[in-house]
Parts: sequence; C-alpha cells; structure tokens
Amino acid sequence: MSQAHAKSHVPAYLVIYVSLLVLVGLTVAVAHVKTGPLAFPIAMAVAGVKTLLIVAVFMHLKDETPLVRLFAIAGVMWLGIMFTILMGDYLTRNDTHAALRNLAVGQVSEEAHSSVPPAKAPAR
Repeated sequence: MSQAHAKSHVPAYLVIYVSLLVLVGLTVAVAHVKTGPLAFPIAMAVAGVKTLLIVAVFMHLKDETPLVRLFAIAGVMWLGIMFTILMGDYLTRNDTHAALRNLAVGQVSEEAHSSVPPAKAPAR
C-alpha cells in the first residue's frame, strides 16, 4: 500500500474515532442518568451504531462486493436467531438453583429440604 493511499483514509479514521468516543461518552452518560426502562434499549442502540461504524469503516465492509456484504448481514441475522432461541429457553426455565441459593443465605424452605441432600457429618 502506498503512503498516498494510506493518508487518504486518515481523515475518515479520525472522524470515526471521534464519533466512537462521543458514543462511548453517551453510553456512560446513559448509565449515570436515571432513564428507567429505556436505559437498556438506548445502550443497545448506541452499541449498534458503534458496531456499524466499526464494521463499515475499519473492516472495510463498505468497499466490499455485494456478496461479502450479504454474508456479513446473514451472519448478524444468524446471531440474532441464536440469541432469540437462547432467550426463549432462558425465559421459560424454572429457577432450579433457587433452593441452593436460599440455603446458602439461610432462607431454607420445605422445597429446599426435599431437593438438597443433607450434609454428612465428618467421620471421626
């Protein structure tokens, strides 16, 4: 790569760098301001914008062929499908470890007694 070609990208890289710093500042500001239930969606939107900037500019996806872009989008969509399946599984599970946590903090219930075997006394 020639130096003229490398220097042509420097202004764009600096703009993206400053944009990423501003977005990090926005993320920190959202974390410190009480936004209630909007905190998570705002943080995810900012993270998505940062991801798009990094992928498009630093990974040079904007200069790639349409087929490469298609595969990049397919990869992100597949990741979304996998997270959806994961969250569907996670949200429909019973809390099987609640009895063990309650036992550890001293909140023993009848259910905890039946699901956790009694501790054995040390042999003398």
